[in-house]
Amino acid sequence: MIRWLASLAVRGPVGANLAMLALIVSGFVVYRGMPREVFPDFSLDAVEVFSVYPGASPVDVERLVTAPIEDALDGLEGWTRCAP
Repeated sequence: MIRWLASLAVRGPVGANLAMLALIVSGFVVYRGMPREVFPDFSLDAVEVFSVYPGASPVDVERLVTAPIEDALDGLEGWTRCAP
């Protein structure tokens, strides 16, 4: 396969150069169109905590994990509980 491709490029260098140019240009176009998050949006006034307790019911997770976390945060200034 590689020998065939090399012999094709040697026999038709213009076509090989055009194919390479097409690859470079298409790569540049795709790169420019890709979304980038250099400075992602975030909020400094909110914190979201996900509590996981494998094998437990949602009631147990709220009672054993979420409620103690919220109780520990109650003493912080500016803390408010948000309902889901």
